[in-house]
Amino acid sequence: MSDAPHDPSHDPQRDPQRDPTPAPLAVLTCSALLWVATAVSAVFLTSIGLLALRAGGPRPPALIVTALAGLALAVLLLDLPRRTEVHERGLARVCLLRTEHVGWERVIAIERQRRLIGGHGSGGLVARGRRGRWLLSTPAEPPHVHERLRAALAQHAPHVRLVADPPATTTDPS
Repeated sequence: MSDAPHDPSHDPQRDPQRDPTPAPLAVLTCSALLWVATAVSAVFLTSIGLLALRAGGPRPPALIVTALAGLALAVLLLDLPRRTEVHERGLARVCLLRTEHVGWERVIAIERQRRLIGGHGSGGLVARGRRGRWLLSTPAEPPHVHERLRAALAQHAPHVRLVADPPATTTDPS
């Protein structure tokens, strides 16, 4: 068995005849711990909100908690990416219920998140555009993925600045 890290961008099981989408140039993953924490929070808030609505009717505190639960569920299902694929034409943020495609023309820079805990270079990546930011990954990516991202930007999107230094430490994205 090889000691090389698993590379999901070169999947030997992918059949190019049935899946015409080109394989991604790099794959950035998000933390499973963040997913579990968000899911637990959403379920907990939903339970409290529904119990409060059932016990006291539609009063402001119960409505506020239920609205927060809905917001947490929406973020979990629609906007928190499980992985981000880097393609020739842009980024594909793969969320649970949707895949958002962000073309290179909309991206100005790719930056590292600033973390209060963990120190410099330990955060994930965000793409900064003219009209907002897109979360790409929550943990710092492994060095070989950072190098693939740098090479993909140099070849397919030279106008996009890679402001993120290589990660200071690597973390297990699962």
